[in-house]
Amino acid sequence: MTNELIATEDIFRFSQYYSSQGKSLCWYWKGCIASDGYGRFWFQGFSEKSHRMAYRIANGKINPGSHVLHTCDNPSCVNPDHLFLGSNKDNVADRVMKGRCAKGEDIGSAQLINWEVIQINRLFMQKLYSTKQIAYFFSVSVEIIQRIRNGKTFSHVTGLKYKKHLRAYNKHNTKPCTAALSALNITH
Repeated sequence: MTNELIATEDIFRFSQYYSSQGKSLCWYWKGCIASDGYGRFWFQGFSEKSHRMAYRIANGKINPGSHVLHTCDNPSCVNPDHLFLGSNKDNVADRVMKGRCAKGEDIGSAQLINWEVIQINRLFMQKLYSTKQIAYFFSVSVEIIQRIRNGKTFSHVTGLKYKKHLRAYNKHNTKPCTAALSALNITH
């Protein structure tokens, strides 16, 4: 955006789409909200994200390539006290830190669901089947199974806490995971 002045009429029109609830609370956008959860405001012939517009009204120009981030993690909030500038790297780090990244089965291209990964992990712990056999059982590549086994994918399902839980499970239950095997029509 350029460093143009924002007309008083535009500021007034913008203010009609939220109600301020005090400096510390979120100011929820009541205008158009897109499918991504961010408000939209029509300004000088363009649809501007409402939080970016709020930042511009309060602080002026936003440099090209800069992101306006939320401390409150609420995309419809337009309280300038909840907004700060950051780079793309800052935006990604903020998203990761706040746990807003798609993981495991929530990734659109995922070939397995969390429950299947739990079963795969149990099969590993029981040491009855090779990686290739497990990949065949679940109709995925050996590489996917290896990535699960190495914690490179689905680590939120197979993290250390869960592995400790499985080790404790296996100490008390020496039988193979029959529920997983029967669900896959596998007999041992």
